[in-house]
Amino acid sequence: MNASDESYLSPPRDRKGRVFWLIDKAGLGLEIGPSYSPLAPRAEGFNVEIVDHLGTEELRKKYNYNPRIEDVDYVFDGRSLVDLIGSEGRYKWIIASHVIEHVPDVIAFLRDCERLIDGDGVISLIVPDKRFCFDHFRPHSDVSVAIDAHLAGRRMPSPGVVAAGLLYNVFNGGKHSFTDEDRKEFQLRFNADQARRSMEAAKTLYKDCHVWCFTPASFRLLILDLQVLGFIGLHEAAYFSTDAKNSEFIVSLRKNGKSKTKREELLLDLEGEIAAGSAHVPIFAEHLNP
Repeated sequence: MNASDESYLSPPRDRKGRVFWLIDKAGLGLEIGPSYSPLAPRAEGFNVEIVDHLGTEELRKKYNYNPRIEDVDYVFDGRSLVDLIGSEGRYKWIIASHVIEHVPDVIAFLRDCERLIDGDGVISLIVPDKRFCFDHFRPHSDVSVAIDAHLAGRRMPSPGVVAAGLLYNVFNGGKHSFTDEDRKEFQLRFNADQARRSMEAAKTLYKDCHVWCFTPASFRLLILDLQVLGFIGLHEAAYFSTDAKNSEFIVSLRKNGKSKTKREELLLDLEGEIAAGSAHVPIFAEHLNP
């Protein structure tokens, strides 16, 4: 656990404390894609607007009228978030939990978030660590594929990404996410025919999946690379690593500044993540869909 912001004094122990570490919760915020599990519910006094993939009633029907579902202010319709919301510099903070790995164009998403926050705003992202979820065997995403997707104007997950998402998809001990402490046997979840059908469908239909797969160091490198190459003006302001009890990490971003993270250190961290993973010999159980 560490953070890279000068104001970092002592680490919050709880998840929500880490998410809101640098955030002025009194200011207007935007939560992207909270679905049935909002981190900033209005009932707790948050001054927040919500953007989600469905409207309020549709979400309630989809998730059996879960009482935690917030009223949705903006329904994502394929346009940029800036066009959807209709203004820039509107928010003091943006949070998105397990969202960024789904977006077809990660550069466009980050640029939208950057335009939506004011000069002192904070973007807090909760990202699944691919080492401890169903993406375990997929390679991590780097800046090359992010740039290619952006220059191609990608609006949907590509057929290739959809195919890989199924071919590599695993459970561990019957779970879609796990920790280093409870690692058990892996099970392949899908067969080649299922992957082929989804790949073909993805040529014309939006097939939601994990487009991007990250470890902490690979994601932090992506942010650094996109900044130095001029794609975004955001920099890492705080970082909380994947701990023993969860399968996600947290990165907070700000604009109008320079990252204090060092490429050499992140490359060594990435090498360490890869080495630690190779120290475990995977065990496979029976295929779930032979």
